[in-house]
Amino acid sequence: MTESIAAKSPSTIALVKQSNGYSSLNANTYNDLKSERGYTKLNGLITPETKSLPLAQAQRGLWFGEKIGPEDAIYNIAEYCEILGEINTDIFVAALKQISHEAETTRLEIHDTNDGPRQIILDRYKGEFPVIDLSNKTDPRADAVEWMMAELQRPVDHACDPLWFCAIFKISEECYFWYQRSHHLVLDGFGAGIISRRCAEVYNALL
Repeated sequence: MTESIAAKSPSTIALVKQSNGYSSLNANTYNDLKSERGYTKLNGLITPETKSLPLAQAQRGLWFGEKIGPEDAIYNIAEYCEILGEINTDIFVAALKQISHEAETTRLEIHDTNDGPRQIILDRYKGEFPVIDLSNKTDPRADAVEWMMAELQRPVDHACDPLWFCAIFKISEECYFWYQRSHHLVLDGFGAGIISRRCAEVYNALL
């Protein structure tokens, strides 16, 4: 894990305020999400034109390291951005979907084949970006951090689970957390920073 997930020093990105309504999950749905992610395999993600590529040298090192390492070793990296100001969560999710369309690394699966590990680039992102409203909770910040830490520490199936995942938490009317987690096979801290900046650009362009 990275220190950026901790509540010590969350980063802040400046986004234009928007007074439109929200599309969010209530607290009961949030509690359900704490126990399971609910990812499902979708049809139509792979076409004859889907790319299948060998792993790069650095990826192969991580792949084999995870294979021979301890079972409880986690190769996920994550951070969250604290967004100050009111945002339109529908537009934010739309920005994340646009990023998944632009960046192939957000749509990767990695399969163990007879020819060794291969990375498959899906035609579209197969996961979802939940919006979780914690604004009515007694300590929404602590609840959000607890959820993020649990998600970060959960093992990821390279061939089934999204290797890049995001969630948005409503802490209050003027404060949101954007959580971004990826497996180190597909993204590093520098790449996550590029995605953060691109998200701000796309969000503001869609307003």
